[in-house]
Amino acid sequence: MKVEALKAFKHSHDGVKAEEAAAGDTPDVLAELVPGLERAGYVRRLPDEPAEDPDDIGGPPEIPEGWADLHHSKLVALANALGGDVKKKADAVEIIEAEIERRAAP
Repeated sequence: MKVEALKAFKHSHDGVKAEEAAAGDTPDVLAELVPGLERAGYVRRLPDEPAEDPDDIGGPPEIPEGWADLHHSKLVALANALGGDVKKKADAVEIIEAEIERRAAP
């Protein structure tokens, strides 16, 4: 999804190669990461991009099937989008597993 970078940050399309986005750039980032990047003040959605469902604004991103097989940088990004503040794979896995358990609880 195309967004406008409000401040510099690194992102990856494939989980291997990191790209630097500078303030003012319009990088294409994974759609599931946009809400977390918006909340953290790194990006804003471009006007021509589809708006989120009003019932889902601020909601946590979807945890994909096979998430445990994702590259560690994608795991860290997903955990941070879920509200974590981690840099290590093991910490990211803990956050994701806790979120899965929370969602499964009655």
